[in-house]
Amino acid sequence: ILGFAALAFTAACGRAPVEGERTPAAGSAARIVSLSPALTRTVCMLGGQGAVVGRTPWCDAPDAVVVGTLEDRNLEAIAALHPTLILRQSSTEDPALDTVAASSGAMVRTWHFDRVEDVRGGLDPLAKLLAAGGIPGAEAAARDLLDRHQRAIAVPVRSTLPVLFLFSVDPPMAFGSGTYVDDLWRAMGGANAITQA
Repeated sequence: ILGFAALAFTAACGRAPVEGERTPAAGSAARIVSLSPALTRTVCMLGGQGAVVGRTPWCDAPDAVVVGTLEDRNLEAIAALHPTLILRQSSTEDPALDTVAASSGAMVRTWHFDRVEDVRGGLDPLAKLLAAGGIPGAEAAARDLLDRHQRAIAVPVRSTLPVLFLFSVDPPMAFGSGTYVDDLWRAMGGANAITQA
C-alpha cells in the first residue's frame, strides 16, 4: 500500500493534448524534465529513469540536473537541457514554462490528482507518452502497477480503530475524506479519524 501511496504522488490525470500541439515521434529519444518528485518516481517505475535529464532537489534521479522546483524553477537551465517532455504537478497554468517548452520544441504535461482514481487514470497516458518517446515496456509496467495495486488493496487492514494520517506536524495537518490516502484506507476496510474533506 505504501508503494501505491508513493505512486499517488507520482501520476495522475494528464491534460489532453491541444490541437496542433507536438506529440513525440515514435522511437524518438525522450529527454524528460520533471518538476515533481512523484512524477519522477513514476517515470522511473515505468522504465524511464535514463530519460530523466532534469529534476527537483527532491527527485530520486541522481544522474539528472537539478533545475529547481515547481515554484522556483530555473527556466534557462531547463531550456539548456533541450527536453522533449516537461512534467509538472499543479492545478495552475505556467505561461513562462510553456514559452520555454515551445522554444525548445518540448511538450508540457500537467497532472493534478487528489483521489486514487486520478492516479489510476493518469498512469496509462504517462506510459503512452513514455512509449512514444522510445521507452519500451512503459505500458506493460503501468498495467503491472495497476494489477499490484488491486492485489494490495484486496488485503483488509487489521485496525478496527480510526487512524489519523498526518502529513504535517507544524502546523498539524491530516488527510481527510476526498484524498487518495482516505480512498486507499477505506478500500482496505479502514476508518479515517478525519471525516471532513
